[in-house]
This record gives sequence, structure tokens and C-alpha cells, in this order.
Amino acid sequence: MTGQVLGGKDFTNGGNAQKDAVGHGTKMASIIAGHGHGAGNSCGVIGLAPRAKILPLRTLQTRSDRNLDETWGAAVRYAVDHGAKVVNLSFGNDGGKTLSEGRDAIAYAESHDVIVVASSGNDGASEVIEPAALPGVVSVGAVDNHANLWEDSNKGKGLALTAPGADIVGADPTKSNGYGVGSGTSDATAFVSGAAALVRAKFPDLTAGQVINRLLKSATFANHKGLKAPDEEYGYGIVRP
Repeated sequence: MTGQVLGGKDFTNGGNAQKDAVGHGTKMASIIAGHGHGAGNSCGVIGLAPRAKILPLRTLQTRSDRNLDETWGAAVRYAVDHGAKVVNLSFGNDGGKTLSEGRDAIAYAESHDVIVVASSGNDGASEVIEPAALPGVVSVGAVDNHANLWEDSNKGKGLALTAPGADIVGADPTKSNGYGVGSGTSDATAFVSGAAALVRAKFPDLTAGQVINRLLKSATFANHKGLKAPDEEYGYGIVRP
């Protein structure tokens, strides 16, 4: 990620937006924009959009901290105001429903032609959580390495896309070797954000809505024949960049 991570901002008063004591944000960033390292970039993680720039916005310091609407909402607005074209929200809202600060921030992003991508949830429930369930947000569920719905992926009305989310390897500064493996709709969300970044880079004149439409229209149901989009388990299909 050297050279691709911008200064960003810490919204927790902790001082350093690039310090990740949890590891989650770094893993998502590596899925999106990792470019490897070493001879021929043969080591490390290669992300889906390895030339993308990452704007790190820190909204919590430890895993036990609550990710408050007013905090991540301010981060979304900051991202929009500082040129972000895609906002990755690999989290579910604390307390269930998104408060006005979060809702207004997402509406602000959408009004400025920014794509907002969020995870459907890891409860195996038949309901997409917020903020993924909010209007205009690209909600993402997870599939395993057989293109089947990951067992804990939330599904239901409003699901837009699915993407790989089972046993995903990524950069993790909290691990001794710098890498971690795990599963979740957060990882799937990062893959969709990476795909959106690729389309925006290739076709800079497309609106956010047109980019989202391309992602939906080009998705695949893979080996799941006979499904009709939108499907409550797979949405419009598995993202296919």
C-alpha cells in the first residue's frame, strides 16, 4: 500500500488516521488497492484496484468502541469533500437503525455523485442491516469459494450484489506476520468497492448511478441457474469486474 494511502483524518481524537489497532480497515484497504511488494510485486496482497488511492478515515480506536453515527457520518462527509469517488462502509450500524447524522451523510454523498457501498451483515438473517439497507446504498452479501451464499451472510429485500467473503486473506497490522484470514460481508463489500473504483477509473464520465448499473448488469449468478434478479440471496448476482 506504500504510496497509495493518503493522509486521511482521525475522527476519534486519537491523532493518527493511519494507525489501525483493530486491523479491519487495513484488510479492507488491501482487498481494494493492495499492490504487492518485492521483486515484481510477487509478495503480499494484490487488491482488485491496485492503482486506487485510499483515504483512511478512523472512526474508532479499539474493537470494543462503538462506531457512532455522528462519527462515521462526519467521516463520510469528509471523504466526499476531499474527492472520494467511492465510499466503503464495511460495517453494520450500532443499535440497528441509522440515525439522522448517518442518513444525512449518505444522502450528501449520493447528491455529490459518490458511490456508497456497505455490508449486508454477518448474522445469517433474512434482513439487510443498515446502513446497507438505506436508499441508494450498494448493499453487499458474501459468497464462498464455490460461489454459494456464505452461511452467515444476511440476505433479503434490497440486497444488491454478492462477492467473495469466505476465508479471505488480507493485510493485518495486528498479526505478527502482517496478514490475516477471515470471513464476512465486510470483505465482500471491499471487493465491490474495488470493482466500482475500476469502472470509475476506466469511465470517468459515468455518473455514480451509471457505474452502479454496470456492476449490476454485469454480475453473474454463476452456477445458480434459474434465479431472477434481484434475488434475495444473491441480489443481482456475484460482482464480475
